[in-house]
Amino acid sequence: MTMNWNAVVSEEDTVFVLGDFVMRPTVEKLRVASRLNGKKILIPGNHDNCWRGHEAHELWRQRYLDAGFTAIVDKVDMYFDDFDLKLSLSHFPFDDDKPGWERFDNWRSVDDGQWLLHGHIHSRRRVSGRQIHVGCDAWNWAPVSLDRILELIVE
Repeated sequence: MTMNWNAVVSEEDTVFVLGDFVMRPTVEKLRVASRLNGKKILIPGNHDNCWRGHEAHELWRQRYLDAGFTAIVDKVDMYFDDFDLKLSLSHFPFDDDKPGWERFDNWRSVDDGQWLLHGHIHSRRRVSGRQIHVGCDAWNWAPVSLDRILELIVE
């Protein structure tokens, strides 16, 4: 993963990581963040100990920052005037078709008719309606570029 990531991300790039950075995080596992290029902004997922759904999330937030994340935020909205486009970034998709995943319903973004970039599903599926799965498991274990995302939307 590190080689694939660093092949497409420069030190000057900003990368939004939409959660589940490492499964069952430990301080040692988090150290991989320091080997990845770019300014990394984490939107925590349910597998990140710094996700607000975990009791000790505040303690873990500092550990993620110490490991190499620039910031930790819960959600981001981006506006692109050239395309009259709003993109929401969140760990969770609007909905999920897997049994038992409704337990995260109160963490999901409201479908306001705009596009959503998300992680969470751990699959190779990339596009579903107005949702784009940007998890590295769907993109050759590397971040997907904003240019590629805009190509998918504007097509």
